[in-house]
Formats: sequence, structure tokens, C-alpha cells
Amino acid sequence: MTLDGKTDSIFFDLDGTLWDCFELIKKLWKQEADIDFQKSFMGLTSKEISQQTGLSLDKINSIQSKELDFIKNNNPKIYKGVIEGIKKLAFRYKLFIVSNCQKGYIDVFLQKTGLQPYITDFRYEQKDKSTNVADLIVEYNLSRPIMIGDTMSDLKAAQSNYILFIQAKYGYSDTICSKGIDSFEELEKLWK
Repeated sequence: MTLDGKTDSIFFDLDGTLWDCFELIKKLWKQEADIDFQKSFMGLTSKEISQQTGLSLDKINSIQSKELDFIKNNNPKIYKGVIEGIKKLAFRYKLFIVSNCQKGYIDVFLQKTGLQPYITDFRYEQKDKSTNVADLIVEYNLSRPIMIGDTMSDLKAAQSNYILFIQAKYGYSDTICSKGIDSFEELEKLWK
């Protein structure tokens, strides 16, 4: 699979695409709510997690606010090639992060990685992922974006905006799309 030169921007999901905080988050949820947090919860909205676990939205919001400090004080796994790759891609494309995470979570990622100067903009769970992608396409007048993510919510966001989706097959989901990469480092090869 290769991409043509018309692509003008790339939307990235965060968890399972750029970094892996699953083990840290799982540990915190066990401590705070005695919940066995599942990989399938990654990429879900707070409301969807509430439906799956039976926890109130207030309890989930409380745990998620602790996630930020917990991740800041620990070392999440940044996927190999992400920091170097984002820096290189930023010379050719507008880069965006769109996630179902809580406010402040993307900021922690950007602080941990030093990638703030390379990301054009980002959105989190205030709106659903499809709407966030649509808003950014309009705001930045994008003509040929692509979406890279690992879950069904990423695929649906791409489909609802009629943009190409590439699955990060190293992420949290089983194969959901025929177009995919097995490592972040493969991204550079797509444009050669």
C-alpha cells in the first residue's frame, strides 16, 4: 500500500496508535474501583465505559482525573518511531490528534513527548470522534486527510467523513480494516 501526494493532513488516534497506557490505566482502575479494566474499554467514551462497568459517570470522571497525574508520574510506552516519525511527518502534513479521552490527556502526551510544536491541533471527548474530525476538516480547510487509529471508533470516524483509514494493527483491536501498518515506523514507507 502506498499513498499519493495529494494527502494534506493526518488524524491520529492516541491510545493504541501513538502510545500505550493500558497497563498503567488498568492498575489505577483496580486500585480506585476494583474494576478489571479491559483493553476493549480503550477508545470508549466515559458513557460507554459506564454502560460496560456499571460505574456512575461521576466515579469514572473521578478516576479519569487521577489518570492524568498517574500517567504524568509514570512512564507510558511510547510506540517505537512515534517521536521521530511525527517530527518528520509534520514537515509535509498538518497533524491532528483526535481521541475519546478526557480533557488534559492529550496535553500529558504532548508534554511527555515534546511533540506540541508538531501537532496542528487536537480534540478530545467533548464531542464524538466523527464530529471532532469533521470540525477540524472544516476549520483547517482540509481537502485530503487520512485517519490512523486502532479501534472501531476510529474507523467509523473516518468512514463518516469519507476519508481513508489506516489501522494501527499493533494497537488494541483485532483486524478491522484491510489497510494497516504493523508498526508506526511503517508510515514513512507509505509515502515513498
